[in-house]
Parts: sequence; structure tokens; C-alpha cells
Amino acid sequence: QNQLLAKVQRRQELRTTLTEPSDSKRFFPPGAVKGGEAGLLDGARIVWFDDRPENNAAIVDWLRREGATVYEATSSPDAEELLRSRPDLLISDIGRGPGPNEQEAGFDDLERFRASRVYGGPAIFFTSRVTGARRQRAADLGAEIASGGGELRNLVLTALAARDTAVDRDQPELVSA
Repeated sequence: QNQLLAKVQRRQELRTTLTEPSDSKRFFPPGAVKGGEAGLLDGARIVWFDDRPENNAAIVDWLRREGATVYEATSSPDAEELLRSRPDLLISDIGRGPGPNEQEAGFDDLERFRASRVYGGPAIFFTSRVTGARRQRAADLGAEIASGGGELRNLVLTALAARDTAVDRDQPELVSA
């Protein structure tokens, strides 16, 4: 319990000292965690769904350095398969291609994953453009939305801190003799 409390306190400390550089490579450098501590995200399982994963390489590298396992999906069927393993967090882009039906594909996919009960956990949309309508659509789906590295980092830490402090309802209650 003390280790869990220390991990949550480190996350809160980090959230309060963040800045928002525009370049994610500068924001997520090796040793970005205060004091170069490793393991901030130990054991976290994250599915990152984006048709252009090369755009997220620096952030994915940071997540992995901090102990998270990141599974990357570039298509809806791949994402759905990965989400069936019950990851701790989904990060997704919104637009997936030039077609008019693809501009909001991330929202449509999450809506389908939720409706079919494939995934009900926390989700964050990471996009270059946040509008009031997009913020509302994300909220309607029970998700967050970020456009910058610092904002995404805060949301990831918050979502995973909630995971660490929540009681796992899937485990049977222990009965003492």
C-alpha cells in the first residue's frame, strides 16, 4: 500500500510541474520523470489506435520507458482484438484518412466498442485539433481529449492513477476463516 501511495504521489507531483512544449520529442525525453526515476507507469497496459503510429513514436517510447506495455493498432479490427484483452487505457486519434467518413472515425470506433461492450475503460483522444464539438463528443463517449503532449501526459497519469486506486471489482471478495 505504501508503494501504491508513493506512486500516486509521484504522479500528482509530476502533473503539477508540467509545462507544455509544442515538440513532443522535447516533452518526452529519456529521464523526463523527476530525478530520472523509472517505473512511473509500471504494469500499465495501453492500446494506442492510430493509422499513422509514426506520429506518436516519442510519446510511445516515453510510455514504454516508464513501464507501460503499449500495443499499437492501425485498423479497427486490430484495435478491437487488442481491446478484448481489457487494457487499462485506450489512446486513439480521431481522423483516419482523407474521406469525409474518416474525419471522425475515432469517435465512431469508440462508440461501437462501447455499444458492443468490447471496451468500457478510460479513453483519450489525441488529436491536433480540439473544437468545442469534438470535446463534447468525447465527453458524450466518456472519454477525454488532448491536443498537446503535456495535456496527454496529464490525462494518462490521471487515468492510470484512478486504475491504481480503484478496487478491482472482477476479483472475488476474500473471506477470512
